[in-house]
Amino acid sequence: MIADRKVYLSHDKSRDFMSLPLPPLIQPRAHPGAQLDKPSPNPLLILVVEDEATIAELLVEVIEEYGYAALRAKNGAEGLKLARHHHPALIISDVMMPVMDGYGLLRAIRSEPDLANTTVVLISAAFLRHIPPESPAADAYINKPFNIQELGALLDQIQGL
Repeated sequence: MIADRKVYLSHDKSRDFMSLPLPPLIQPRAHPGAQLDKPSPNPLLILVVEDEATIAELLVEVIEEYGYAALRAKNGAEGLKLARHHHPALIISDVMMPVMDGYGLLRAIRSEPDLANTTVVLISAAFLRHIPPESPAADAYINKPFNIQELGALLDQIQGL
């Protein structure tokens, strides 16, 4: 169950947090014809690429509450490896991460024929300042701090994938 929580944006948890007041439970959205009490045998797979553990855990929790399967990577290089192996329906990636950032991941995804059509959503607190001109476009952008309803609307849209 999802509860109220604070998501810290700094490693030392002393400052820079966003409070996410959430409803006590977000009801999973079912695929057409699916029963809410019976999980889909083959749920869509969503890859979360986020270096901040608390944010990644929140994203995975919401994704699973909506009835989807989730994988997690801590940086773009790890995310690319998982994407190559699992071919997710959707990738939700932070932009600013160590090893390979979200734009590097997006470029790599778009350059690989088997992954080029994968839906990619980038999340960041600094979109307007850091979009490299040579970067391909993501399918959607979510600004940090984001709210659960915004993420839920995105998950509702992918049911047709």
